[in-house]
Amino acid sequence: MHRNDIDGLRAFAVLPVVAFHFFVFPKLITGGFVGVDIFFVISGYLITRTILHDVSKGSYSIVDFYNRRIRRIFPALFTIFAFCIIITFFWSLPTEASQIGQSILSSIFFVSNYLFYNQSGYFDRNAETNPLLHTWSLSVEEQFYVIFPIVIYLMRDFSNESRIRLLGAAALASLVFSAWMVFRDSAAAFFLVQYRAWELLLGSLLAIGAVPKLVRQWQAELLGVGGIALIVLSVICISKDTPFPGLVALAPCVGAAAVIHSGEAHRTLTGRALTLFPIRFIGLISYSVYLWHWPLFVFYRLLVVSEPSRMERSALFVVCILASTISWRFIEKPFREKPYAIKASGTLIAGAATMAFTTAIVLALPSLIESAFRYPSRAMEVLTYAKIDQGHMRVGTCFSLSSDIKKIVDNNCLQTRPNVPNF
Repeated sequence: MHRNDIDGLRAFAVLPVVAFHFFVFPKLITGGFVGVDIFFVISGYLITRTILHDVSKGSYSIVDFYNRRIRRIFPALFTIFAFCIIITFFWSLPTEASQIGQSILSSIFFVSNYLFYNQSGYFDRNAETNPLLHTWSLSVEEQFYVIFPIVIYLMRDFSNESRIRLLGAAALASLVFSAWMVFRDSAAAFFLVQYRAWELLLGSLLAIGAVPKLVRQWQAELLGVGGIALIVLSVICISKDTPFPGLVALAPCVGAAAVIHSGEAHRTLTGRALTLFPIRFIGLISYSVYLWHWPLFVFYRLLVVSEPSRMERSALFVVCILASTISWRFIEKPFREKPYAIKASGTLIAGAATMAFTTAIVLALPSLIESAFRYPSRAMEVLTYAKIDQGHMRVGTCFSLSSDIKKIVDNNCLQTRPNVPNF
């Protein structure tokens, strides 16, 4: 069931996200965040295929499904939690540790998308200093997979046409609500599972045969090239100013679906390109790359108190790839591949214990910092004030954090206006 070309497609998902967050070619790669949408389509496709395969063999078990999810998600994710806890312990004040701890706790229980929705938008400046902002997408996936395996199991005796109709109706409803909500509450449309479910369901519909198989080679070739073109155009044409996701998200999602479908029955030029070792390798480590890239970038910016230069960003990318390779080889693979000693029920117990232990550490973190470093109370007050929230300031326009003093005297700041009081 494994497809090497889908490994390569993951590289087309993760690299735009990293480029967008690291400000690589910022004028060109304006929509790199669409990589997450590609991940959703891939995830929906692969997991639906796995579930249907088990159902057809009569070996499907919801417990075993969550066993595989824990083995796939938890090891690398909780390594990132440990990294964030250690950095926070040595570098943050107790008040800051509480804020980061809140993000970790919400990520542990896969509700961080709701936390970030209530706190700020994805593109807000405050979000840029949160090392776990990117875990919102994992929360969306896991919330979807709380219900989806049960739905598939309940439909096990349905005809395939009935499955297609039901899942198609659910996907269409989610897409319509997303297209409506993106103009009513863009943050909700971005973060919440009900407005993202159609992207996962698009992959699911592909897996259950909702799209007819391609008979001719030229059709597969054309579809593969067209899919890659849609993804590339999405990355360079969509921006943070575009109402998103909504109907605009159809472009990267349909592009990903087209690439997947083109390789279903034919070996295409696109498929061969995606299986080239450098591309496929990035795809193999893509989960770890996604987990590591944002905390590394955020903590580096906090530690040096400035925006990284191009050279520094390049170095951070190299560090990210190295850390991700180590994570994939020594953390992800041992838990995902056979032989695996613990039974499914044991995995669930171990996962719950890991969640409980990490929760206890996070809750105790502010107190641990206070007792370890014993900051004078007056110093704590001054330092806390010095960390004042800059979210309300027009940073980069009227309030300059850089050495470019010209920004402060920009007309946007000092221009007088006849309809407002001027002082």
